Amino acid sequence: MQINEQRVRSLGARLRTVGEDAESYVRSMTGPLEQGCQGNDGFVAVATLRQTLERLGHLTNNLAMESQRTGDRVVQCAVNHATTDAAHSRGFGSLTQQLSGRG
Repeated sequence: MQINEQRVRSLGARLRTVGEDAESYVRSMTGPLEQGCQGNDGFVAVATLRQTLERLGHLTNNLAMESQRTGDRVVQCAVNHATTDAAHSRGFGSLTQQLSGRG
């Protein structure tokens, strides 16, 4: 099976950044939202918003870690495929030479 190793590596790199981008965005939005909530601690909606932001931060952190792991795995699969494909090619070439030498 033929794959474009460079395209697969590129996909792996993009997967790594998905979670990092999401985490960065949530971090950038949390500060202004927290500032807007200051002085309103008694309101249930503010407490709920803070809990939601905390949960969102936790989830995006998990997403960042998992997307990095997945991206790394995709890149490793491309490397493994290329290594295996090269080994199969060498083996087939060797077999061909052996068979043609005996014929």
